[in-house]
Amino acid sequence: MKHFALLLAAIMILALTGCAAGSKDGLEETPMDAALFDVLADGERALFECFSENPPVSMTVRYDQVYPDANVEDVALINEMYDAISKIRIRAKTNLSVTDAYHSVDFETADGTSFGLSFEKHILRVGSDHYELTNDEDFWKLFAHIAEDCHEQSQQENATPPESKS
Repeated sequence: MKHFALLLAAIMILALTGCAAGSKDGLEETPMDAALFDVLADGERALFECFSENPPVSMTVRYDQVYPDANVEDVALINEMYDAISKIRIRAKTNLSVTDAYHSVDFETADGTSFGLSFEKHILRVGSDHYELTNDEDFWKLFAHIAEDCHEQSQQENATPPESKS
C-alpha cells in the first residue's frame, strides 16, 4: 500500500508538471524558430524578399499613440530598418494579444506598392495570428529611435518662429 501511495504521488507530480510544460502564463505556444518572413502571406513575403529589386522610397513608423507617424525617405535608414527586420526570428505562435499598444512599419515603393508589418506591443500580428519574436532588439531600438527623432524634429520646427518679412 505504501508503494501504491508513492507511485500515485509520483504520477500526480508528473501529470501536474507535464501540464505546465510548453505553456507560458497559460498560453498555448507552438515553438517555431523560423525567419520572420516565413510566417507572412506569399504576397507580403515576396515584397520583402524582393526588397533590393524594388526598393521602397518611403517608410512610415507608427509608434502607437506615443508619437505621431514618422515618415522617412532616407534610403540608408530604410535599408537599416530592413536589415533589422530580416534578423528577427519567430520564437512561437501564441494566443497572446495586446489591445492597447499597436505599432507598425510600412514601406512604399516607387510604383505605389505598399507593404509592412503590424505589432501588438512586441508581438507580430499577421492576419488573426500572433507570434512571439526573438532577436528583435535591434529592430525595436531603431524603431523607437526613428519615432523619437521625427517627434523631436517636428517639435523643433514648430518652436522655430517664422522669419520676419522685412
